[in-house]
Amino acid sequence: MPLLDIDSHGIQAVADVGQLLGDLLRHAGDVKPTTTIEPPLERSDFGDLQSRLSEVFPKSNADTAQPTRSHQWAVLETAVRDTFGRLLAESSIDAPDFVRVWNLLDLLCILEDLELCDPALLFWLIEELLDSQTISGCRKIFDYLESRRQKITSKHFASKKLVILRTCNELLRRLSRARDTAFCGRVFIFLFQSFPLGDKSSVNLRGEFHVENVTTYDQDAAKRNGATTDQMEIDGQPATATPNEGKQATLKHTSSDAKGQGPP
Repeated sequence: MPLLDIDSHGIQAVADVGQLLGDLLRHAGDVKPTTTIEPPLERSDFGDLQSRLSEVFPKSNADTAQPTRSHQWAVLETAVRDTFGRLLAESSIDAPDFVRVWNLLDLLCILEDLELCDPALLFWLIEELLDSQTISGCRKIFDYLESRRQKITSKHFASKKLVILRTCNELLRRLSRARDTAFCGRVFIFLFQSFPLGDKSSVNLRGEFHVENVTTYDQDAAKRNGATTDQMEIDGQPATATPNEGKQATLKHTSSDAKGQGPP
């Protein structure tokens, strides 16, 4: 594989970290000779990454104070983005050389676990990768996300959940609900498996409701015409008589009494 020409952006630390990334990617190609997404790269494949990075920063900042974490993250992000852009420019997602992009993303997973880079950096790159590909290419990228879901969402989820939600929503807007039904389902399942059930993104915290929705109910035709409905008789309880039925019963009883009181 050709060497990557990393732009230093006028900062020596960026050039040094970029050179280290190139060495790590070449080593990843030796460890993983396949050109597929699987198997994922592990931390043990790269040795002591923390020590190798700590050797780069002091050398690049010999005349300055010890760099802070935010400074190291910014330098690493600049070098990673430059490497990422050059890899995308050199190969398409269907080419065998695109495995270097998968290896770079696996490397970022390891750096994130070691807290050597911003936790959201991986999904920032995936978001850009999805935007640059067709729907067919997005399916392959989602194959990678599904195969690494448990690993990339197990740590620092609070720092990356917004970019995950934004990335998936943007992808869903591009998909056709009629032609890409299965792919839409994969995206929703990924969200359901990544976010807890009570997460704020799925709870109506503000109490905002769609109050303009009005539901009308048709009244019963018999009630509209003024007719009364037959009452159901419950076991052990006699049916309640209507006022007219009560008057008729009283008249019948009075009439029978009058007949009984006739002349002897």
